[in-house]
Amino acid sequence: MVAFHYVGGADDRMFFAPVRAATREDKEKLAKTPTVGVKVMAPWTNGKLYPGKVSRVTGAGVVTILFDDGDTRAGVAWTACTARATGTASIHEAIRRKDLRAVKKCIESGRDLNVKGPDGNYPLASAAHDGLTEIVDALLVNGAEVNKQAATGAAALHYAAFRGHAACVRRLVDAGADVHLEAWNAPPLTPLESAISHKRTAVVRILAPLTKDLHAAKKAENAAADPKDVDLFEAVRIGDVAALQRGCVGLIDVRNGEQETLLHKACLYDHLANQAKVVEVLLAAGIDKDATRDGGWTALHLCAEHDQRACAKLLLAAGADASVRGSNGMTALRIAEVCGNTKIAKLFREPRPRARSAAADPTCGCFR
Repeated sequence: MVAFHYVGGADDRMFFAPVRAATREDKEKLAKTPTVGVKVMAPWTNGKLYPGKVSRVTGAGVVTILFDDGDTRAGVAWTACTARATGTASIHEAIRRKDLRAVKKCIESGRDLNVKGPDGNYPLASAAHDGLTEIVDALLVNGAEVNKQAATGAAALHYAAFRGHAACVRRLVDAGADVHLEAWNAPPLTPLESAISHKRTAVVRILAPLTKDLHAAKKAENAAADPKDVDLFEAVRIGDVAALQRGCVGLIDVRNGEQETLLHKACLYDHLANQAKVVEVLLAAGIDKDATRDGGWTALHLCAEHDQRACAKLLLAAGADASVRGSNGMTALRIAEVCGNTKIAKLFREPRPRARSAAADPTCGCFR
């Protein structure tokens, strides 16, 4: 099935990456609640289990079983039944293989659709990650919990959003997916922020009208606070442009424990819808464009690694030095090439006018 774990680069920006893990067949539990039509192994009067299906749910945890040989038995405890071996793979394996027929067989045999895999993820999250719309539909109709959080804290909507599967996003939203649920990233991200981070425009158009600003209260608090008391790094994280415009005076070159400036963090926080505006405000306030963090990386190095073209254009236009080498000897251009970010690499290769010295400039005041 699909597992999701964090992958870290040269910075603390985390993202989801899929890992495939094998699962054993027919090891999943029976669904917690019975449903008419589910195929199971049920006990007969002799105590042995025989194949049949639920023909009626008569009470809490009590069912009537229609056995395959035609006999019927009422008053069977659901807990006495077991999942019926169908000869197919487990629900996780069926999703990994993108096998809708096998998924339906698992559903018919009463498999638990909310069972956690060995890697901590759920069937719906795996199907949403791969954009398997029909399988997502089948799971939702048959009782998959839409807001189940996987080991990373992300729900199915996060996976569909950051992978750009708009059709799955619509189905999950229609089924009641919580658009404000935050995954346990660094920083925590909503499905909308995940989509913005991965430039999934179609998904952003769906989720943006449905998602309220979770940081509205903090922005209001910042607006009422003394500018000296505003946490500027927090203001960058939530995209609080007004707080930055008020609070950066005299504090623009503040750094954190990793020697990052506000500009470094702004270029990392690609979940912000107004990321470019945040960078623009910091540049206008006079922040050091070529400041280096631990490892000798400037903001341009981070733009190169994460393909942040809009931020890179602002930095270059402001005169940022693209020739700076990190402690690994790499320029921003080289990092873009290594990461396969061809468009931003092309941007770094474009010729830019050199700044003229005062002596070479006939309009300079020294010639007057």
